Amino acid sequence: MLTGKESLLEALSEALSMEKGTREFYDYASQKAIYDKTRETFEKLRDWEDSHMHYLLYLYQALSDERDMITYEEYLEKLPAHEIESGISIKTARELFEKRDFIDDTEAIRLALEIEGKAFNLYREFSEDATDSNAQVVFQHMKEQEAQHINELKNLKMMVG
Repeated sequence: MLTGKESLLEALSEALSMEKGTREFYDYASQKAIYDKTRETFEKLRDWEDSHMHYLLYLYQALSDERDMITYEEYLEKLPAHEIESGISIKTARELFEKRDFIDDTEAIRLALEIEGKAFNLYREFSEDATDSNAQVVFQHMKEQEAQHINELKNLKMMVG
């Protein structure tokens, strides 16, 4: 779990892991969605998480002394993902999703909003607490991305609910 006190490379590596976990969660959630629009939005969020991972991996490789140019797919295969961006485990996120008896997708959207809100706050805290100015910039950028996710989910909630 990130604390905001890591070096930039450590922060990028941990953020990559959390992005991967969140991508896996949205992939799972999209398969459970009832309405097409909800499934499409969860798939869009999954794809956004994927683009975040590409961005973070690019930064990581550009800054790494090793500069081992492995492919994106190879890196992701090696990268463990135990948590989603909100700081909860992937297993717990899936359990939260399964425990709720969804009559429609409104509850699933609320859960996704809760997760994205926690992710926004997490990246906000990291951007404020980071001792490395470059890490601050990366976390600020990630916070802005989470704000876009929240807006997308709010728009979906208005359409569905």
